[in-house]
Amino acid sequence: MYKITEKYIEKEKKLKKRKEKILESEEYINWLEKYTEKRNKITSDESNDENIESLEALYLVIEDYAEENYIFPYKTTFGNYYTFKHNDKKYNIGYMSGQEVFFYCERTEEENKIDFEDVLEGKKQPSAELIKLKLNKLNLLINELSLTFPEENLVREVIKVYQKRNNSKGR
Repeated sequence: MYKITEKYIEKEKKLKKRKEKILESEEYINWLEKYTEKRNKITSDESNDENIESLEALYLVIEDYAEENYIFPYKTTFGNYYTFKHNDKKYNIGYMSGQEVFFYCERTEEENKIDFEDVLEGKKQPSAELIKLKLNKLNLLINELSLTFPEENLVREVIKVYQKRNNSKGR
């Protein structure tokens, strides 16, 4: 059991260092740009090259930024992905899971929601603060309602509103 824990901790330390390295300079993203010029797609199961193994770290860097800015991933059957751009090159970065999990990055023509320069600078998206304010208001309202309204009724009402909204979109 100790060896498993030790191995996991070591893996997490290595992943943290890779994430920090990606955020410290554009060296990794420039390597990715050159690599994907030759080959449109790269996957983490291709080899033991340090840069290829860093795909997971790049995904996590993008995911962290997206979560802070309320940017949601695109869902697929076996995973999800984000779109981002750097130097006018567009990418999908994601993961797929089955018997194993692997990460991939590919060039795309999809509309991008994330600019990698913003990730490096830690720049907030313009809509992030507005979304955060609205979520705080919603949280206050739910707390207020929960004081006078039984929780199961509150949940039922929220579900009704959600279903009504979804039904009106389908028309």
